[in-house]
Amino acid sequence: MDDFISFVPPDVTVHYGWIVLVIGTDETDPEYFQCLVSTPLALEEALCRSKDCLVHIVERYEPANILSTLIARVENSKGNTWIEIVDQLRTFMRWERG
Repeated sequence: MDDFISFVPPDVTVHYGWIVLVIGTDETDPEYFQCLVSTPLALEEALCRSKDCLVHIVERYEPANILSTLIARVENSKGNTWIEIVDQLRTFMRWERG
């Protein structure tokens, strides 16, 4: 994670990339969620390379801000069961069973 946070793209206004979050509870094995994050100027290329996906649009590709936003969205996902939470997470990330 430190490598991601310290990464600075050549142009923070024209960049995209995949982020993998490992999420789980004490009762479940870790689950893998993928997020495509793109700036508006890189969106066309990102979509050409990654069909059928959800994209998070950011004005500037700044990893620390991206990560804190994604963590906040995960922490705000609530449900009575893990599957209910996963269903919420799947609205903005791809889910890969662990």
